[in-house]
Amino acid sequence: MKRLLLILSLFLPWRLKWRLLNLIPGYEVHPTARVGLSWVEVKELRMGPGAVVHHFSVLRGMDLVDMQEGSFVGKCNLVITPQSIPRSSAGADPGATPEFILEPHAFLAGSFHIVDCSDSVLLGPYSLVGGYGSKLLTHWVDVSTSKVRFAPVRIGRSALTNTNCIIAAGSIVPPFSVVGAKAFFNAKDAESHHLYAGVPARPVKPLEETSLYFTRRSGPVPWIGTSGVPKPPPTW
Repeated sequence: MKRLLLILSLFLPWRLKWRLLNLIPGYEVHPTARVGLSWVEVKELRMGPGAVVHHFSVLRGMDLVDMQEGSFVGKCNLVITPQSIPRSSAGADPGATPEFILEPHAFLAGSFHIVDCSDSVLLGPYSLVGGYGSKLLTHWVDVSTSKVRFAPVRIGRSALTNTNCIIAAGSIVPPFSVVGAKAFFNAKDAESHHLYAGVPARPVKPLEETSLYFTRRSGPVPWIGTSGVPKPPPTW
């Protein structure tokens, strides 16, 4: 029944789609939220005021997707709980919670990101996963025991990750920090207000606490054209 309603909703105008989505058990979608031409098939979906899932993304398999006010999932992103992992096996951690939580004004921006929600992934307020092709991972193979293990990922308040990063299972990207492009981040106790870069990522530069990115109070970051004049971010 759920899958049928989701298929029917794909091409409907928002007012009809919104009504149809809210008929699905476990789905609570605010009338000012938006879901584009994307597939969102989870046990429980909460979308607060102004939350957006752009076109051509897939969110599938999680127990919970909680998109709070002003949060955003961009085009062509994949957020899934891999179905092939035997969660009931002896190697599964019983405390793993397959959830995707975006706190107010958190952005999974850009495209072609892969978010593995074998365990929970949380994007803190005003955080931004930017660029293209980053991977947030919550499971790995423990070679010492030959078991699949799970651990959550946390992106702190107002943190920024750039193009093609890998955020390893169990990592906590500290608030008010930046992870450079192509970095491999696997730390739990890193300091805030630093730029992290490299493989594995290390602090390479302190960042000013007064940086405007860290103090902003809206999710989108203005684009600067060739003229140097700020432009609003692209809309859908």
